[in-house]
Amino acid sequence: ANGDDIENASLLLEQLREELPQDGDVLEAYALVKLRQGDEEEARRLFFELLETGDNTADAMFYLARFAEGDRRPEQAVRLYSQVTNGDFVIAAQQRASQIIRSREGIPAAIEHLDSFISRHARYGLALSTVRASLYARGGYFDQSLELYDDYLTVKPASEFALLARADVLLQSDNLDSAIDAFRAAVKRYPDSPGALNALGYTLADRTNKLREAERLIDKALDKEPDNAAIIDSKGWVLFRRGKFAEARDYLQRAYDEFQDAEVAAHLGEVMWRMGDEDEARELLQEAWQRQPNDKVLRDTIRRLMEGGPTTRS
Repeated sequence: ANGDDIENASLLLEQLREELPQDGDVLEAYALVKLRQGDEEEARRLFFELLETGDNTADAMFYLARFAEGDRRPEQAVRLYSQVTNGDFVIAAQQRASQIIRSREGIPAAIEHLDSFISRHARYGLALSTVRASLYARGGYFDQSLELYDDYLTVKPASEFALLARADVLLQSDNLDSAIDAFRAAVKRYPDSPGALNALGYTLADRTNKLREAERLIDKALDKEPDNAAIIDSKGWVLFRRGKFAEARDYLQRAYDEFQDAEVAAHLGEVMWRMGDEDEARELLQEAWQRQPNDKVLRDTIRRLMEGGPTTRS
C-alpha cells in the first residue's frame, strides 16, 4: 500500500475506534497502521490497550515482544513471546524466543525452551519440530536434526522446506552424496522451484566438478527469479568455478549490492583476490567479518586467502 492508502486506512480506523472503542480487531488494525506509519510509540500504547480489552491478546504479546527485542530487553522479550500460545504468531514467537535464548545461553537452553513449550502446548509439537531440528543442526547435533526432519516428512512428505532443510543438514554433516541425492529428490518433486533448483545447482557448483549441470540448474532458477540475490550469487560462483572471473565478479558484485551477506562477501572477495585485487578483497572480507564473525564460509575463506592456504577448494 502507498502512503495515501495507509493514511486513509488510519483515518477510517480512527473513526471506527470512536464507534467501537472496545473492539479488539479494530484496535489491532489501528495499531498495525500506526506501526506502518512509523509511529512506534503510539503503536506500542495501542497494543498495551489491546491487552487490556482481553481480545487478540496473543497478537498483542507478539508485537510487544518485538518492541522489547528492539529495545534490547531480551528477558522481557522471551517472557512475552512465551505467552503467545494461540493465534497466527505462535511458531514465529517461539522461534524468536529460541533464537534469543540461543544467542545468550546456548543451543541446549534454546532447545529446552522449545521442549518445555511443547510439553504445555502439544498441538504445536509438529510445527515446532523443524525449529528444533534447525537448532540441533546449528549445534552440530546432526543425527538428532535428521531424525526430527524425517519424522516431520513422515507426516508432511510434500514439504519443500523440510526436504531442502534435511538435505542441507546432510551437506553440513559432510554426507555429500546423500545430500546431493536429497537435493535431486527435491528438484524431481518440485522441478520448477527456484529454491530447489538453486540449492542443487549451488551444491554441485561448490562441491563437485559437475559445473555445466550446475549452471543449467542455476540458470533455470534465475529465469524464474532474476532478482533473487542468492541465485545471482550462485550464478557468479559457478562462473568463477568455470574460470570466468570477470563475468563472475559482475554477478557477485550485483548480489552483494543487493544482499550484504557473509557468504556472498566471501565469494566476491575470493574472485577479487584471484583477479589480483588483493587490497580490495582484503578490505571487503574484513568489513564482512566485522559484521558476521561467526560465518564459517567467510572465516574459512579469509584463512585460506590471507594465511597462505590453498587458493582453491577441494
